Amino acid sequence: MWLGGHHHDLDPHPLDSAEAVWHLLATLGYGPSGMCTPRVVRGRSERNVSAGPLRGTVSYHPLGRTLFESLILNIPYPGTGAADLAFWEQPELNDPLGLPEESAGLAGILRLDHFRHAVLLHPSPDGSHVVDAWVTWAWREHNISPELDPYLIYQTRKEGSVRPRPAEAERAIWRDLDALLHYGEDGNYRPTILDNCTPLAQVPQEVLDSLRLRAFGFDQDGQARDKQWFTATTPAVLRWLADRETDDNENARIVRRITLARKAAEALGRRLEKACKEAWKESNSPSSTSSGTNAKTKTGVGPWVQHGMSRYWAKAEPVFWNIVYDRPAQGYTPGMAGPGNAFNLVALAAYDEVTGPYCERPRVAKVVERHRSTLFSNWTPKQDKEAA
Repeated sequence: MWLGGHHHDLDPHPLDSAEAVWHLLATLGYGPSGMCTPRVVRGRSERNVSAGPLRGTVSYHPLGRTLFESLILNIPYPGTGAADLAFWEQPELNDPLGLPEESAGLAGILRLDHFRHAVLLHPSPDGSHVVDAWVTWAWREHNISPELDPYLIYQTRKEGSVRPRPAEAERAIWRDLDALLHYGEDGNYRPTILDNCTPLAQVPQEVLDSLRLRAFGFDQDGQARDKQWFTATTPAVLRWLADRETDDNENARIVRRITLARKAAEALGRRLEKACKEAWKESNSPSSTSSGTNAKTKTGVGPWVQHGMSRYWAKAEPVFWNIVYDRPAQGYTPGMAGPGNAFNLVALAAYDEVTGPYCERPRVAKVVERHRSTLFSNWTPKQDKEAA
């Protein structure tokens, strides 16, 4: 299965060696936890492995105008310590039953000692293909490294632990934009690689003005379920990165507008989801019980939630970018501090689109209209004309 298709041990399909290297890197970074090929070291036999360090995460990378700019900006600063070696460059193999040797410098920053899998490739006689592979455990002990992966967003959990923000295939990356621009606020920590993309890092202004953001994510569970691999690219947004020392009022105003827009979009998304769910349940339940109290049958969430939310988030993204760049949008006037009624209108349109075909029955129409009213929460009265 590792070799890139529905193959099995009795009929493996060779892979080109160059392609096999990509599979090797994917296994080291995103490999699953659970059962693996047994490995015996000094009489100790184990057949389970922990998940790879990147499993289920989304990473963020500055994207320049050219490949050269992108490569330079994505190299973490290794500090001034002594040069270190990756584990495959060491003169002697590490002890699989011991602790991984903590790396310093660039190898430590890239957390190369956090791989949990050991992968052995079997080449064809001429070396042009890989004909088989073994995947097993690399370590039995774990280092607790103080280093954070430089390309991940970290968030603080309720119990105080700091963990990477998980990848969600259905979550567009613009919903993380304010967390990427802010400098370590609300228990969230943006990728440290972005600290090298500020004026404080002496990046030329013409480069900053054009810097975009590229995301690579793999929505997975901890074990064998791989949901979806995704990539996404933003417009030029890294010009607004906040740093510790620069006091830029205009930049702060833009980032605040971005934050307010994102929070409004999230809030209306939650209200829309609840409205679709509750309206479906109520419209498909008996109006009352024999005692006169309201009754609801177990109808599930129904089709309105999925259809409504997919329409909402698809239409909310262009509205969000119009607000970010202070361009006119329905419900938003350039120069406003916040998003106005823009996302209320998007939510109302999505709600009406999915519920409208069901409103021929008066009882359903009454239920739908009552839950529709919740989408007017925090409505700005002076913009009522735009709603009409």
